[in-house]
Amino acid sequence: MADILSIAPFLDGLTVRPGASHYGLHIFPVCEIPGRTAAECPELLSLAQGLSSGRLLIGETGEMDKVRIRNASGAGALLLDGETLIGGAQNRMINAAAVVPSRHEADLPCSCVEVRRWDMKRKDDIPEGKRAFRVSAMAYGRLRRLRMEHAHRSLRADRSVRVEQDAVWKDIVSGFGVSGANTKTLDLHDLYEHWDAALRMIEPRFFIHKNQAGIMSFLDRRTWHLDLFRDHDMLYKYFKPLVRAYAFEALIRLESGTPARGAAQLEHARDIFKSLRTASCHAFAAPGGAARAVFFATRAAHGTALLADSHLIQLTACSK
Repeated sequence: MADILSIAPFLDGLTVRPGASHYGLHIFPVCEIPGRTAAECPELLSLAQGLSSGRLLIGETGEMDKVRIRNASGAGALLLDGETLIGGAQNRMINAAAVVPSRHEADLPCSCVEVRRWDMKRKDDIPEGKRAFRVSAMAYGRLRRLRMEHAHRSLRADRSVRVEQDAVWKDIVSGFGVSGANTKTLDLHDLYEHWDAALRMIEPRFFIHKNQAGIMSFLDRRTWHLDLFRDHDMLYKYFKPLVRAYAFEALIRLESGTPARGAAQLEHARDIFKSLRTASCHAFAAPGGAARAVFFATRAAHGTALLADSHLIQLTACSK
């Protein structure tokens, strides 16, 4: 492992504000305090922007647990862990955040989120309409928490990010058991399509605030997620897909009858945010070579942060 760091400086000048609740989902905005000094960082292309404009090209590597990202743009490209892709040999979920420099390519670890896709007769039989990847969604919270747990475990073992494929498939299959969604391949994205009307009703209940740079979402006092970005403009690019992913897990919980373990309150959210300042941290080289990945943990939480030139780009944390 590389040098031990602290994420505390990246949380300075931020505060958790009162939020909103709907359908068992509680969201608190994390906002910049007036006067906070913003880091001067170049603009980064998001995965959605890059794929829609053709400036990011994603292809197969010949391995199920990797995809190749080629950045043909004149700016760096940001890819987040938990972002999902439709296409190629299998639909995927990215397992490690990265910054891919302009005119460079990088192989990113990923998991398959389409359980029955390889029931095909020929390994290289990729349907014409799925040979190119396109961005689709952000994976729901429970799947992202599973990814975080497995990534931390594998990094401690041999400094690589690995997520057990069978565990990912098992979690997705459980969602179909609850929802009864129609599907041919048990694809994660079919779950989102099944719940689309309900998700569209929930999403407008939550909106981005002035000076907001992050989101803390809670299903109850013990089950939460934090997604923090370097500034308001970067959060704006990801706000809607993140809220949609949070809302999906809330709906699945309601449908399955999972009991909530106490409603989240503002002071509790602030206490959790404050506790992350004491997390133990270890840094690794992130895929793409343009950033460092910092993995951190406390007794009750763990997370990752992506840094470039000692400035925070993006941070995610969740309950254990």
